[in-house]
Amino acid sequence: MKTQFILFSFLFFFISKSAAQVPEITENTTTVMGMVLMNKMELMDYPGIEKGILTNWDISPEDIDGNDQTISFAVDGATFLIGFIPAPVPGEDLSTAVEYSYLWKDARQALKNESHIVIAVVGEESPLDLYRQFTKITAIILQHTNSMGVYLGDQALVLSKEFYLAEAGKMDNETLPLYLWAYFGMKESDEGRSVYTYGLKKFGLKELEIIDSQKTMEEALDFLYYTAHYTVLGDVELKDGETVGQSEKEKIAITLSNGVNVDGQTLKIAY
Repeated sequence: MKTQFILFSFLFFFISKSAAQVPEITENTTTVMGMVLMNKMELMDYPGIEKGILTNWDISPEDIDGNDQTISFAVDGATFLIGFIPAPVPGEDLSTAVEYSYLWKDARQALKNESHIVIAVVGEESPLDLYRQFTKITAIILQHTNSMGVYLGDQALVLSKEFYLAEAGKMDNETLPLYLWAYFGMKESDEGRSVYTYGLKKFGLKELEIIDSQKTMEEALDFLYYTAHYTVLGDVELKDGETVGQSEKEKIAITLSNGVNVDGQTLKIAY
């Protein structure tokens, strides 16, 4: 619901600012949205962003409707909408994401954003394809703006500009930048170490948890990341009673039950 509300608000803003054709939203539409957090109240560098778009997609300048406030184009079954918002990111959700951020040591800087750029990639392609496209356009926006980081509200992710660009640069057909797409949480207690995902539902998959593992936190997180990467890349829907492992010999049991650290049912990996 949060994404839908923001999307419709953004589309209204976009129509009021631009003559560009916005996509029709249907029940089959998938939307990937995020915000680039700006250090200053500063309009976009449209010539630089346009150059980045033309370098990454096989389109011509005439296919892009853009200026220093709004940019839109359609390619590969997806519509890209980019809009400059001359105000800080509203609400308390960003503050919550900052408190849980461990990938950005100085994440509290994000709260000092003076303006932001909303990026929406809309289409009926697979969520994985749209997230790849979103990552490419977001990296371009980061490279050509006085920005500090990226915020994805639905995944409670707030990431520094440097980290985002580094992870995006590793993306290829076999390597996914999952730390840019889902939150990987960690908790430690007397019983052991627990790790969990928050964001795999965006790919139509169940969230994953490892509960009270006797492995080190690094080992548990690495195994969780490996399993999440395997499921997202291959669109693999793991099921209750199955096993998973990093080799043919390794068979780690999977069970489906109510989430411990995440709402709804999650797949527990007995690692």
